[in-house]
Amino acid sequence: KKPSDKKNSFLCIVTDSSRHVRLDIDSLNQKGFESSNLEVKISGLSKYLPNFDSLSANACIDSESQIFHVWKEIEEILVSRSKFFTLIDIYGHYANRGDVVDISVELKNENNSSTEKLINYFGKTKNCGEFICEEELIDKIKLTKFQLKNEVSKLRKMRFDIRTYDTHPIIGSENILCTYPFPLLSKKALVTSKVKLNRDK
Repeated sequence: KKPSDKKNSFLCIVTDSSRHVRLDIDSLNQKGFESSNLEVKISGLSKYLPNFDSLSANACIDSESQIFHVWKEIEEILVSRSKFFTLIDIYGHYANRGDVVDISVELKNENNSSTEKLINYFGKTKNCGEFICEEELIDKIKLTKFQLKNEVSKLRKMRFDIRTYDTHPIIGSENILCTYPFPLLSKKALVTSKVKLNRDK
């Protein structure tokens, strides 16, 4: 594919075999980012894709923000093999989903950055869709509270729907929630709420 956005051009090879879809992605930009590989594994698809049960994607990307574009390719591939319109339709809405489709993401970057740690943590189904105590998360992924705040901001710019007291005061100051292990891909999906809250002074 040669999209109009030259900053995010990829070579994509899709292979279907024995109820499995394999996706190999190579960035055509390769500018200055430490060699980074993204692995995505999805299982339990047969309920929604009768002829397939799993997908694996291996991507060589040259910026962490390109994760969004990799997921856009994954969505396109899964939707084209199903009767659904979006990745969320296949995965299930976070508030009432059944645990059928399971996702695991691993970003391998030589820097082992704080962003990578958070992507790898929230890139797993088991860590999404439910409140997590912020202090426990800080202890698990070995970040300071200040680092966590910065990394959440970065991932929200990549359209990961990670919610904290700063973004959604209703969840309380001690909790953090990531709705999905992938970014919000729809143009209609809001990462930043337009609702204005009148707080007590």
